[in-house]
Amino acid sequence: ITGNAVVAPSQPVAKPKPRPPCLWIHSMASLKASSWELDQRPVMDLASRFPQLTLAPDLLRVHCYCAKGPVPFPLPPPSSFEMDSTKKAVFTPPSEAVVSGDMRYSVRVVLLTGVTDLGDLQVHFSKKLNVIALHRLPQKELGFPGGDWCSKKDGGDPNAAGLVNAAVRLVKEELCVDLSGCNFTKFMDLTYKTSTGTTVITTFVIAEVWSRKDSTPLAPHGMYTEETSQVEEVVFDEVDLAEEEVEQKTKDVAARVEEQRAKSLQVIPGEREVDRVERLDKLEETLKELEKGLMQFQRTKKVPRKVTVTKTVQHSVSTPTMVNLHYLMEYPNSRAESPSAAAAFELKLFALTVDEMLKREYGAQLQQWLRGYRAQQVARSEERELKR
Repeated sequence: ITGNAVVAPSQPVAKPKPRPPCLWIHSMASLKASSWELDQRPVMDLASRFPQLTLAPDLLRVHCYCAKGPVPFPLPPPSSFEMDSTKKAVFTPPSEAVVSGDMRYSVRVVLLTGVTDLGDLQVHFSKKLNVIALHRLPQKELGFPGGDWCSKKDGGDPNAAGLVNAAVRLVKEELCVDLSGCNFTKFMDLTYKTSTGTTVITTFVIAEVWSRKDSTPLAPHGMYTEETSQVEEVVFDEVDLAEEEVEQKTKDVAARVEEQRAKSLQVIPGEREVDRVERLDKLEETLKELEKGLMQFQRTKKVPRKVTVTKTVQHSVSTPTMVNLHYLMEYPNSRAESPSAAAAFELKLFALTVDEMLKREYGAQLQQWLRGYRAQQVARSEERELKR
């Protein structure tokens, strides 16, 4: 259209092709259903299984130990933890990762805090199951406690006893919580292939804190570092006045009293002599009190002096927090190659896997109950027919 004139198209216009009203239905129908009992899960399976999850760029596969059989751990009783933000400890840098050839082993420790309000059916179960996560600074990273296996400190096989030793050591370093009396359950393994060619196997273990013999609640601590610096400050020392200074202040007091007396001795027009004598008598008493008070001046003074002071500043490193499964399932994550993005991916993947595991378990129980209920109904119906 040019101005008010209509220009005809140079070629015939094709009619628009009809499109299905719901494209997502057709795309979903073309996807292959994911098996809940598949324990070795490649990247493409995870993409179709959890479409809301942004996969890590260097992830190869996931080995899910909970895919087959019942839930590998019982649902824990109400919280065995005492969350107190005032409890803090000095942070100790973790040991460097030990690379065995082209392999590196890492562990993430999941601390389930228990299920509360099971009778409240209006609240979804995923909002009742809580875990302990760490806010790490300065990256503002939220992740599970854990780190790399160290052969010198942990020893053993990184896939067995050494992994448990690493889990106990890392939780003690990051939370000041001793899990040496706990049982551990392997939940899943994540296999990464880094850009440098190193294969990293990250194992998620669930610490069964409810299996401890000691019933004392565990108290996770926040971590901080201390920064010490030398700072120059000005302090004031109190010293006695010199004799000349005391004499000068005494003269100033006397001069002030005389000045006040001279002002009061001035003749007031129309004042009677009797009133004047009475006023001057009162004036003398007042001046004596004033002089007495002024003479009680401070006989010391403050002298500034520069000193070097050592100051210690605390910087927060990590803070433990309690989050529920639903929050982790909705936690945002990205494909950025950074520690915070990797930690967010692991949090969300764990939450989605646990949610899937619980759905499968409850679905199996419901199916079993329905089959039993159907068998009971058939048996009752046959019994009624026999009675007739």
